[in-house]
Amino acid sequence: MTLLLHILLSSAFGALIGYTANRLAIWMLFHPADPVKVGPVTLQGVIPKRRRELIERTAEVTSRRILSDKDILEAIRRAQEEAIRDALEEKLAALPVVGKVLSRLAASVSSAAASKVVKWMEGRIDVRSLISRKMSEVSSRELDMIFKEVIGRELAYISLNDAAIGAIVGAVEALVLSAL
Repeated sequence: MTLLLHILLSSAFGALIGYTANRLAIWMLFHPADPVKVGPVTLQGVIPKRRRELIERTAEVTSRRILSDKDILEAIRRAQEEAIRDALEEKLAALPVVGKVLSRLAASVSSAAASKVVKWMEGRIDVRSLISRKMSEVSSRELDMIFKEVIGRELAYISLNDAAIGAIVGAVEALVLSAL
């Protein structure tokens, strides 16, 4: 076999191995969804197997670092304050003379009312539990589809990179073996 053919074949096999190993590793994150017994070994995808733990960790991190109870309450407070202020100003606009004086009062009242509602809601909104509950409602199959929708392009890029690395390793191996 010529050196060039040896390098090309080794590169092709290296690329195939790199690409296939990566695709298999990605597939094994989610599959098999249900445990499958193969002799003494039980096979199950990493994510379905550790689903409960992953949901709890994701909910905890998300509620602590991305969307906290305080963030939700602040968004509610702002929305309520704006809605109350708009409703009051709309009603006060019908009273031209008194309306201008009362519109300042409306801003104060809307802020106070929204703050009271938010204070009442404190402790009643638990983002972590909400995220955990909503994630638990998503099936493993749906989670797989969501995962692929979010980072599918990146996974393909990684697989192609692994194929390129495999091709390079195959070429280097062929060169090294031919030099021996």
